[in-house]
Amino acid sequence: QQQKTERLNAEIARARAMPRAARACEERAQPSLPPAPRQRWTWSTVVMNALRPFERLNGGITLRGLRLAEQKCKISTWCHRAQVIDGRLYITDLRSIFFDRHYAMARVMPLLLTMKRFHVPDLDAVFSGTDYPIMDLPRDAAHMNRMYGPGQPVPPVFSPTANTVSLDLPWPDFSFFPPLGRCGKGCTHPLKTPRWQLAHPQLLALGRKLNFSEKIDRAVFTGNMKTSPNRRTIFNQAEHHPELLFVNEVYIKTSPPSCFDIGEPNVTLGGVLVKRCGLSFEELCRYKYLLNVGSNGYANKLKYLFLTGSVVIWVRKDSLNYEFFESHFVPGIHYASVDTVEEVPGMIRRLQADPAWAESIARAGQAQMASMDVNEVANFCFQMLKAYAAMQRFKPKRDPRSWEVNCEDDLVRHYDRGSMLEDLYLTEDNATCLRPPPSKQFSPPGWGGAYRGTHPPCLASHDLSAKEEVGVCTKGTRQWQASGRLDGEDWDLPEAYKGGALPDWSEVDPAVSGKGAKTMPWGTYK
Repeated sequence: QQQKTERLNAEIARARAMPRAARACEERAQPSLPPAPRQRWTWSTVVMNALRPFERLNGGITLRGLRLAEQKCKISTWCHRAQVIDGRLYITDLRSIFFDRHYAMARVMPLLLTMKRFHVPDLDAVFSGTDYPIMDLPRDAAHMNRMYGPGQPVPPVFSPTANTVSLDLPWPDFSFFPPLGRCGKGCTHPLKTPRWQLAHPQLLALGRKLNFSEKIDRAVFTGNMKTSPNRRTIFNQAEHHPELLFVNEVYIKTSPPSCFDIGEPNVTLGGVLVKRCGLSFEELCRYKYLLNVGSNGYANKLKYLFLTGSVVIWVRKDSLNYEFFESHFVPGIHYASVDTVEEVPGMIRRLQADPAWAESIARAGQAQMASMDVNEVANFCFQMLKAYAAMQRFKPKRDPRSWEVNCEDDLVRHYDRGSMLEDLYLTEDNATCLRPPPSKQFSPPGWGGAYRGTHPPCLASHDLSAKEEVGVCTKGTRQWQASGRLDGEDWDLPEAYKGGALPDWSEVDPAVSGKGAKTMPWGTYK
């Protein structure tokens, strides 16, 4: 022991006497340490902050609150109610607009994924699939009465984004789980982005290939310019500062050629391009700086940007809505923050003037997102659901309007209209199933699933306020023959889908009766 102590003291003395530069060289020469064991993220703060209002002000999660949440959710384009009971998953479609069916499965997949990995307690909850939060905080008592009815607190709804002026509960955005398709990867759906379980390891590996110093010394943004005034301003800045910026206007649902493949000079010279070519996430890895400019309050490609090993420059103005993981990223550490788009050129120059600082931000952002793989997403969902279930003031029971989900293909078959989904997205893979299928069912068409021929109701699938949709849910009409016949049977009443309608509390809860109930039209409740 004495000899070990003497040797340690000698090493310390030698290190102190060594010049700093020589010491740095010796440290670099040492073999790298093995990576630290992967640790799950700590979600306690996110979960507690989201649920605290329902614990303190709303008296917990109640069936009355869920009925109100269900009614409020019908104004959106996508919403469903889900029950987990004894390890089985049941879904009731409240809003499943027909033109967004390519991503119908993605909105239920977080539940299926989480239940495959964790023992989720029994629960009953409402999930919105709309990009923005819908449970607004009232401005005053009169606003509260108009929004939720006299004496009614804000109801609990899970949403892809939240903000400081709403009480939506955080939940993963649909872009984490786009359909895989028969080809085994995300190559057939309109947005073309791969599922997170594929994109995360692939883009992370691509992002680590290039050294930061080898990247193109410009900031890049690619996407639709018409969805945000900020994006239009960024486009104008690139026109005036090509030495700093390259902005590529492209509509993501098109399939343009690669800007690099066609030899477009602006990819290195900067400036702007309009609908000539596209940039993949792999190609974005070639730039030192990537711009995150929100649309509809946020941009769901943010998670991909962090994996590229480039500096994410995040424009905070108009990025009011945030996803569940964003609080784990710190400005100045994981990304470069600017308040407005007007500050972007100055931030680029600052990063260019201090490449060591820029590279440290790029590495830190990449390292943080590297740990948020699909298992971590499921871990967040489980922590959120576990805390939510503990606040329920009732014992969950199966909704008589619901249908059961056991496998991913159950979702494809249920949300199909004609053959728009099955031919593209059936996986025929029982690895997604919550329960092993009986051997006699291990064949088409079920492949072990729980599908029983259901489809979303017609009223939930259409916007009857649009003149083109009038009569679509009335059997025998021209509109029904063209479209409505592809939908399931209705259990609800048309009046329930009119804006501002609230529950008529004298009526039996549809989640109990399995039938529609009268609602109170806008302005008639006191």
